[in-house]
Amino acid sequence: MAYFAVSCQLDNSKEYPALWQAFTQLGALRAMSDLYLVDLDGAAADRLCAYLCQFIDEEDFLFVVPFHTRPSKQRCYRGTEAWLDERFPTNRTP
Repeated sequence: MAYFAVSCQLDNSKEYPALWQAFTQLGALRAMSDLYLVDLDGAAADRLCAYLCQFIDEEDFLFVVPFHTRPSKQRCYRGTEAWLDERFPTNRTP
């Protein structure tokens, strides 16, 4: 499985229903306002970026970063910790 962090800076005056639908179809988790976590089997960052770019305008920004270890974070949206725990189990002791 390949894991990606996808950040997008979009024009707030526009709507992007096709992009949100693409994130939904990919099973992406919205971890922060403009940050999504995606896991895809056999994907590459350039291919994921090219796929998502078809849903944004030329003046919008998109950044796709692959990661292989559990990322560090401080306060993310609900569900982020569970998403990370599923993919990167830890040996936490109470």
